[in-house]
Amino acid sequence: MPLPRISIVTPCYNAENYLEETIDSVLAQNYPNIQYIIVDGGSQDRSPEIIKKYERYLDYWISEPDQGQSDAICKGLRRCDGDVFNWLNADDKYKKDALHTIGLYFSEPDINVFAGKSRIYGMGPDRISPGTDIYSNNLEKTIGRARIDQPETFFRLSQIRAIGGPNKCFHFTMDKELWIRYLVTYGLRGIYSSTEVLVDFRHHSNSKTISQPKGFEEEDKLLSSFVLGMESSAINRIRSRANLKSWPSIKLRAVKAEWSLHHYEIAYAKRDWIAMDNWKQCVQQYCLGFPSRARIANLEFRRRILNQIISHL
Repeated sequence: MPLPRISIVTPCYNAENYLEETIDSVLAQNYPNIQYIIVDGGSQDRSPEIIKKYERYLDYWISEPDQGQSDAICKGLRRCDGDVFNWLNADDKYKKDALHTIGLYFSEPDINVFAGKSRIYGMGPDRISPGTDIYSNNLEKTIGRARIDQPETFFRLSQIRAIGGPNKCFHFTMDKELWIRYLVTYGLRGIYSSTEVLVDFRHHSNSKTISQPKGFEEEDKLLSSFVLGMESSAINRIRSRANLKSWPSIKLRAVKAEWSLHHYEIAYAKRDWIAMDNWKQCVQQYCLGFPSRARIANLEFRRRILNQIISHL
């Protein structure tokens, strides 16, 4: 059986310091059925020159102004024709044989998503990522926590295309927003997680993860509006194609409670007392209607926060 075709898109803008390593890591995979696309946003540094050096190995590339990273990914997605899809940012690298691992797993027709792990390096000690959070048989919690390690999480291209791909309105949390829409649409069926380390994820002072935390915080507020208003018009603002009308209200309430509890925990870690109080009120609101024992069984209130929350319900 031939290995599935894997489509990889690298969005790029002024990435001359790392881009060549990224390209080399893809081409060095020697995967026999790869489609590699680079979409550059009109870089003013040496990025276009570096891309041209490798253009004979690329299926498509372009350098022109765009609306940001998500727009670049969407441009690449429109050119993709594979079975499997992901994007690799211009400062990250694939580990040796990573795509062979992905291809072997996606040779199984029941696999829709494969989530591995990455090595995080560049600032501080190297460490292995926890990987995308997937809670078996608990879709509500997986949506409510909605934490994805995008570089090492691969999807069926047809499913990503069916839900419209990344939302170009998001520039920091486009992967998280896409993951929520995916889960709402397809659930947990065919999602597989592994301890395989597939990616070298680079931390550096110019990366958005390090240099622009406020951008992530602001977009998380928009995602909160979406999740906590799932059955309202907010769904249209996020451009989801999911049919939430078929979801029972108790299921939606569980998602909102999980989302609120997760944000309560984040606020607790930051010692943000005002945010803690606001999110605690949300947890209380969305837990109304759950039988007292089901509150714990379904939502898995944990650690020291368990007693604090339960005492107020």
